[in-house]
Amino acid sequence: MTKEQERDELHRTIWQIATNLRGSVDGWDFKSYV
Repeated sequence: MTKEQERDELHRTIWQIATNLRGSVDGWDFKSYV
């Protein structure tokens, strides 16, 4: 796996975790929280 592929996989994983943590919270509320 190249560095670029590893980076892309990491980005996908981070987005998936963020989506799971965010759950049903409205995007604006989540942004305010962060």
